[in-house]
Amino acid sequence: MRITNKKSLTGDHNWIHKYDAKERGSPFEDAIAHGLLTLSFTPTMLYEVIMRNFNALPLKQMKSTVNYGYDKIRFISPVLVNNSIRGKFEIKSVLKNDNQNSIRIIWQITIETKHRDSEEIKQAAIVENVALINYKSFKPPK
Repeated sequence: MRITNKKSLTGDHNWIHKYDAKERGSPFEDAIAHGLLTLSFTPTMLYEVIMRNFNALPLKQMKSTVNYGYDKIRFISPVLVNNSIRGKFEIKSVLKNDNQNSIRIIWQITIETKHRDSEEIKQAAIVENVALINYKSFKPPK
C-alpha cells in the first residue's frame, strides 16, 4: 500500500502533514501521513491475510467477522508521504466468547514503512486489534 497525503480525510491540518513540511523544517524529514490514516489500513491488510490463508484457517464455517476495536496502539516512526507500508500479523490469543458460536482473536499487528528513496524499512506502529468471528456452527478442535 502506498501512503499519499490525505490530511483532508482526517481533519488534521497540522503543517507536518502538508507538502511544504520539508521546507518549513519538519523534524520528520518531509510531510508525514497522519497516524490514524496509517492505522485505517489495518482492516484491509487483515482481510487480505485471512483470505490468503482461508484454507489453512477454520474459516469455511465463518458467518461474519467484526472489527471489535484496538487495545493498544503505539506509533513508533512516522510514515513519510509516498512511502509504502505493509503489515505483519501474529495471533496473540484466541478466546471463546459467551456466545456459543463466537470467538475473539487478538492480533498483534506491526505496520512497517519502506522509505521511498533509500528503501530502508522501519516499524511505524504496533497495534493490538480485537476481532470477533461468528460461526454458523462452532466445533472446537479435539
